[in-house]
Amino acid sequence: ITFHACNYTTAGNVLEEATCTTDGEGWFSCVHDHSIVKTIPATAHANMVAHEAQDATCGEAGNKAYWYCPDCEKYFADAQGNSETTLEAVTIPAIAHKDLQENAYQAPTCTDNGHEAYWYCPDCEKYFADATAETPTTLEAVTIPATGHTYGEPEWVWDGVTKATATFTCTNEDCGHQETAVAEGSAITSAVTTPATCTEAGERTYTAAVTFGEQQYTDTTPEAIDATGHDETLVHVEGKAATCSEAGVKEHYKCDSCGATFEDADGEKAMADVTIPAKGHNMQKVEAVAPTCEAGGNSEYYECSVCHKQFKDAAGKTETTAEKCALKPLGHNVQKVDGKAATCTEDGNSGYYKCENCGACYSDSKGEMNIDESSMILKATGHKYENGVCTVCGAADPAAAEDEGGCGSAVSVAGVSVLLAGAVLTAAGGLFLGRKKRS
Repeated sequence: ITFHACNYTTAGNVLEEATCTTDGEGWFSCVHDHSIVKTIPATAHANMVAHEAQDATCGEAGNKAYWYCPDCEKYFADAQGNSETTLEAVTIPAIAHKDLQENAYQAPTCTDNGHEAYWYCPDCEKYFADATAETPTTLEAVTIPATGHTYGEPEWVWDGVTKATATFTCTNEDCGHQETAVAEGSAITSAVTTPATCTEAGERTYTAAVTFGEQQYTDTTPEAIDATGHDETLVHVEGKAATCSEAGVKEHYKCDSCGATFEDADGEKAMADVTIPAKGHNMQKVEAVAPTCEAGGNSEYYECSVCHKQFKDAAGKTETTAEKCALKPLGHNVQKVDGKAATCTEDGNSGYYKCENCGACYSDSKGEMNIDESSMILKATGHKYENGVCTVCGAADPAAAEDEGGCGSAVSVAGVSVLLAGAVLTAAGGLFLGRKKRS
């Protein structure tokens, strides 16, 4: 039998955990797979963390030197963990910014920053927005940037017409800083703004331009241009008589440059008005004449007795011609007049042609052969009585005397009847013969 000395070093199942100050217990085994229950020694604050002493400042608490065991979460005044304490006991309260310095609001200027009101503690070198140091801030946060200069329109000073200086003055309160910009050479241009005339001076305008603050500024200055004087040789203008409707021109001399007019070639006597007014028309009214069948007429118009022009109106505003006012002849309107036989008591007429417009009579339908209308009249034939009755129309003869008494004094009814019958037959026969002739 062999006996072994076991070295139980490997902890197996822990029955009770060891703490910083009390032992624990657990199964331990050896390499021969033997197990026994053994004591697990107390850790004795093996993981103690040291905290050095730190002075309190204005804004942060300080502390005394202490040690902290993370295993048992306790504080100690010594490294061995013999003198337990608390975090409160080792804490040194913060100092209350006893030297706090006030900095009142300061407005920025064109070149210097300003700042809002703030308080500074020289002990802790921190900044605060209030006098109680409750609201921390930073110097950057309270700083108000400089405004920079503000310039208005510049004041210009010209040196002749070849150089101009623009002075810009800062308009911000209590500043007055000035900057200048100079224009010369190609920065100055010119143009004639008012041409000179023969009698009046003109003007040339010079314009200077400078760039300042990425903006262009300009200014102008004038320069007089002497009057040119009239042309050395004046133009002679012949006179022209006025007409009814057109003005005339007096003989004169003219400067081509300015149009001034003179009585003499030397230009010493000015002539303000060289126009001769138009005479105006002397209108004569031409009355309207109505056209006839054979003769033309004309509409009303007016004729000037001086220039012999024709116009539609008395004022002579609308010109026309006599030809345009002429009216053509109407021409005859020939209509046929049928023939009509004369009767015992009424005239008749032969067939002919007559113009309805003027009443002229013609023997032909073309109106070429004039005739006298009276020559076409057929006189009434008068009654032809037999036995007291007209044999043509049957009218009783008023001159027939009554036969007084007996047969000899009166026409018997039977006799009158016979006569009337004979007259009717006679008339009928004549009508028949007339139609036969016409056919």
